[in-house]
Amino acid sequence: MNSSEEIENSLRLKLFEYVELPHIHAHTTEAFYIWQDNPDTIKVYNDEDDLDDELISRFLDWFIFDFKTFDNNSRLIDLFVEESNDDLSSDERLVLKEWEYSTRSYFEIKDIKPGEFCILSELFSDKEIIVHDTIVSNNLNLTDVICARPLKTKERNYFFSLVSIFPLVFKPLILEYFNNNNKAYEIEYGKQESHVNYLKDFGYLIGNHIDDVIKHPRYLTPEGENFVITNAEYRIINREEIIEYITNNESFSLLNNISDDLLIFRLNKLDDKEVDVYIELEEKKLIVNCNSLITLDGVKFYLEKLLNKLIEHKKDSSRNFNDLSVKKETQSFKLPKGVRSKKQFNSELDKYYSEWIDTPLKQLDGTSPRKALLSPESRKKLEVILVELELLYDDAKKAGEPYYDVNKLREELQKTKI
Repeated sequence: MNSSEEIENSLRLKLFEYVELPHIHAHTTEAFYIWQDNPDTIKVYNDEDDLDDELISRFLDWFIFDFKTFDNNSRLIDLFVEESNDDLSSDERLVLKEWEYSTRSYFEIKDIKPGEFCILSELFSDKEIIVHDTIVSNNLNLTDVICARPLKTKERNYFFSLVSIFPLVFKPLILEYFNNNNKAYEIEYGKQESHVNYLKDFGYLIGNHIDDVIKHPRYLTPEGENFVITNAEYRIINREEIIEYITNNESFSLLNNISDDLLIFRLNKLDDKEVDVYIELEEKKLIVNCNSLITLDGVKFYLEKLLNKLIEHKKDSSRNFNDLSVKKETQSFKLPKGVRSKKQFNSELDKYYSEWIDTPLKQLDGTSPRKALLSPESRKKLEVILVELELLYDDAKKAGEPYYDVNKLREELQKTKI
């Protein structure tokens, strides 16, 4: 019996091959027209040189799992199951039954074990899910909101293709859009229709709405203020006293209770008005995250009065939407096997190994690869690791999959002064 990872990789490759079949590929232009949802800016999907990796990946995710063909009103994933039945193993057919009902949804991060998994909580329900992913889990923070499609494969869940990352202050924007449009969906199709059906049919419009806010920042907060991502940073004097003050104040609610190193609180009310403000309390600093400049000023005044001499203001900052758009692109990533484009995967691996080279490793007795060069014994262990990496990526290259050039690591290590 194949492992969940082998089945997931096999089905991923078969799906990407399926969408390239002539009778399926013929649907791509009309599908892209619907998905883009903007006739004035529509591009022809067949001219892929005009589309970036992120756009292609997001489109394919929707095209494979949610798009309904015009001729028979069937989703592509259902057609794949029907037409490929004879070429699928019994395990693959069972997994595909789960995949057919998958959705690309929005999640908060509840816990992370870097390099292994992350625990997600869906914004639109009380559903929690563990997703096993080495690359994504290394790049997430507890203060992120993500858009992704987790796929259940036997006993494990994996991300399919792209994961989009947003600041936590985007949560109210996402929820407001979803709540308004899901209500309209229930009125038209009946309340018996769950939010899953809405996400399958129209969930892609949430992403379009966020893209529009980023490109044309005219969105107003529920308080009627211009939507601007802004924060204030404070040095803390006594962390335990701050925790006591905040937890005993009914205006605050604790969002996570996972790590003592980082506590995240939500400020629900300010001057008897509802607000969406998130406060990160780290070991030595407190960060206030808001979605408007006016709200930030009010929160600062309130906190400085409440905590008095327990905090010392360091700086304020705001991020314009152009900066956010760049961050969103650089923090989008795909899984290493079965992906459509090598460009983004290579970029993420370069980023990963630039950090890995200075990360303490168990295989090196808690020493980083760079520092391992200082010891003949550790240097031998490092060489074993590098050879194993070379073999791993050589296999990926032979299989036609994205791979990493380990010589880049060797060149960087050679720069280390011994």
